[in-house]
Amino acid sequence: MVEADAGEVTEDAVDGPGAAAGSAGVVEGVVEAGCVDGTGLQGVAGEVDGIAAAAGIPDIATHADALADIAQAGQRLTNALLAYGKLLAAEPREAERVATDGLAHGAKAGLRLRYVLTAIAGVARADQGDRAGGVVTMAQARSALGDASASRFELAALAVAEFQDSVRLGRHAAARTVLSWLVDRVGETAETLLMRVWSDVAVGHNDSARAMLRRILDGRVDAVLPSTLVDAHLQETVLAANAEDHFAARRALQMAVDIAEPLDLLRPFVNAGPVVRELLAQRYGSLEAADTFGGRALAVGACGGRALQAVLSRREFAVLELLPSLRSMDEIAADLTVSINTLKSHIRSIYSKLGVSNRRCAVLTAHEYGLILSSGSENQSAQARLISHR
Repeated sequence: MVEADAGEVTEDAVDGPGAAAGSAGVVEGVVEAGCVDGTGLQGVAGEVDGIAAAAGIPDIATHADALADIAQAGQRLTNALLAYGKLLAAEPREAERVATDGLAHGAKAGLRLRYVLTAIAGVARADQGDRAGGVVTMAQARSALGDASASRFELAALAVAEFQDSVRLGRHAAARTVLSWLVDRVGETAETLLMRVWSDVAVGHNDSARAMLRRILDGRVDAVLPSTLVDAHLQETVLAANAEDHFAARRALQMAVDIAEPLDLLRPFVNAGPVVRELLAQRYGSLEAADTFGGRALAVGACGGRALQAVLSRREFAVLELLPSLRSMDEIAADLTVSINTLKSHIRSIYSKLGVSNRRCAVLTAHEYGLILSSGSENQSAQARLISHR
């Protein structure tokens, strides 16, 4: 998964001449499956001899220090595989824990592995609700990588996540920077085309977005990641539904489920949005379907709202419930008997946690995840909540 400096025994040696074929098979097989099982871990352990050969160690049994370094390198590689698998399985809290643990014990980690672990931690942070903080971490990881090499898989997987969260935050200039960086590194792929689709959708250019999407769905552009086709079909689901092409929407959703199920790729469904969740509920919302992959995809989508709910304070909820009203900032502050500066501080925190940049997007996101009501009782409940928790 990572590459070595000459003479240095680190996990970067995995891609050295003596181990490239074996380790690449382990990494790609495990990552493409979206998980790390016992077989995958045994494969990583079996790379010790290859690492030693790549590092130029003729008799590993007589080099205790080198053996210890190799064992630690293998453990950090295992951490990266496990963390990425947890991400794809929609377990961001565990992904962040594993990635952070790998970094904490990675004093000798090379640039490439530090990039992977740090970026995974950032993606996991964003997936748990702190989208702005996660994007900062991802950008720092990408910057620290510099000109060092990394595989197409690693670059695409982590750049796509950073791009998507940047677009959700309304940071389109930052998103364009990520896209240009990935194109420079890997060229034009289905992933870079999907990024352009998301950019068009974000500004309402749905027709051009759907035309570009067809190139991915028809297989005219090669994908680096298995999850890309899932993301593309989910985006087609939304665009088709918005165009009232309900047959195409249901067909695209079924394709997404069919592709994702063998690989247990649940993460694309977490932030797929209300259109996808509604269609999933129609197809997999029964008790009998709860244990199917479609039922699990529906469940993880609902978990997105609970993750956001967990990171908002009670005071922030009170403010959030009043944002759909036509009241000005001064009027909301007066209603809640707080200063305008306190209100603005709460609103900035809400925007950051919801991953939005303005009041309208905050309201739409809150409605999407069921964080606020549609009734006319928001004002009274918000005031009561704020007063009771002062």
